[in-house]
Amino acid sequence: MTDVPLVALGLTIHEAVMGGLGLAASRTITPILDLIPSAPPIDRRPGVSVVITAKDEARDIEATVRRFVGQTHLDLEVVVVNDRSTDDTGPILDRLVAELGSERLRVIHNAVLPMGWLGKSHACGLGAASARKKWILFADGDVSLDPPDFLARVVDHCEREAIDHLALVPDTRPMTPLKAATVGVFGRLYSLGTLAHEQTADRPRGGGGVGAFNLLRREVYERIGGHGALPLDTGDDFKLGRVVKRWGFRQRLRHGLDTVRCPWHDTAWLLVKGLEKNFFGGFWYSPTLVVVFTVGLLTTVYGPLVWALVAATGACGDVAPAWMFLPLVAQFVPMTIEWWTIGRRLGFGASTLIGQYAGAALILFALWNSMFSILRRGGVSWRDSFYSLVELRKHQLP
Repeated sequence: MTDVPLVALGLTIHEAVMGGLGLAASRTITPILDLIPSAPPIDRRPGVSVVITAKDEARDIEATVRRFVGQTHLDLEVVVVNDRSTDDTGPILDRLVAELGSERLRVIHNAVLPMGWLGKSHACGLGAASARKKWILFADGDVSLDPPDFLARVVDHCEREAIDHLALVPDTRPMTPLKAATVGVFGRLYSLGTLAHEQTADRPRGGGGVGAFNLLRREVYERIGGHGALPLDTGDDFKLGRVVKRWGFRQRLRHGLDTVRCPWHDTAWLLVKGLEKNFFGGFWYSPTLVVVFTVGLLTTVYGPLVWALVAATGACGDVAPAWMFLPLVAQFVPMTIEWWTIGRRLGFGASTLIGQYAGAALILFALWNSMFSILRRGGVSWRDSFYSLVELRKHQLP
């Protein structure tokens, strides 16, 4: 039992370090609304090309297009790539062009997927090649922006701060308590994986993008090779940001609270299913990395609780119980501060502090489900196309 205090101290230090990084990231990934003032009446604000890809989106595509075309106070064009749709997506888009005008809305009808490309990456590349403005915004088809001058204010912010790439984490409210806990754990992992705490240092490491809102200078997008740099990467939106950072361009990650709205799956279970096609790819399709990550997450999330339960049962004999509760304190103090300062604004109730245990379990389930599904099938099925695991591994960014 003499080693128990040392182990407890080591776990306490580990939790304090991880909690400190989480706090630093939460201060960095601040709500964008806190940073952008009301849009001034600028006559020559740089233009933005919004690129949206759609495959069989007849139900929602009209509302999506109208939301983006409705952005005001800037030179805007919306480019929609109708990617091999077999429903009424194409006719709906043609009708919208006739109504809204080809200067504001342009549609590319794509019928062929070349070898060596994911459908979405290829469609994004087509849209970007057609873009005519200084900035390119890649956005998912279920995103809405508020207020109407939001995009103009964001462009002003990027120009003023010399930002080359701005990625905004979407506002996914409303959320059930379980989904909020799962999103909270996922967000913490995302901030650690992107090295968000180093963001202001502008080092060429870490970084990441967000599918709901990836805004880049067009010259930067072209310099890095565009989507041609990641033609077969299932995490194209995230990896696009990695490439930008690797090239040494200036990137910022912010939160789109009350501005960038996106449901990102309606329930925690649908979130798990939605990650099936690309979560394993985030680990370079390596079962070894999945095992290492699993051990690390289990230790970080559940280790303090296990130690506290052991202390409560008296299993450590005469070892002072206080040693056993230190890791739990080190875990919850920074988490509570993070929740108090930002989590409440993001719609996370206090129950998410305890809900992290369920959220972490769902994240691990999603990862292992993704791995087993892809290994069992020998690849990934996406947008009615199948991509072999051999091919995907060969084209993964290091």
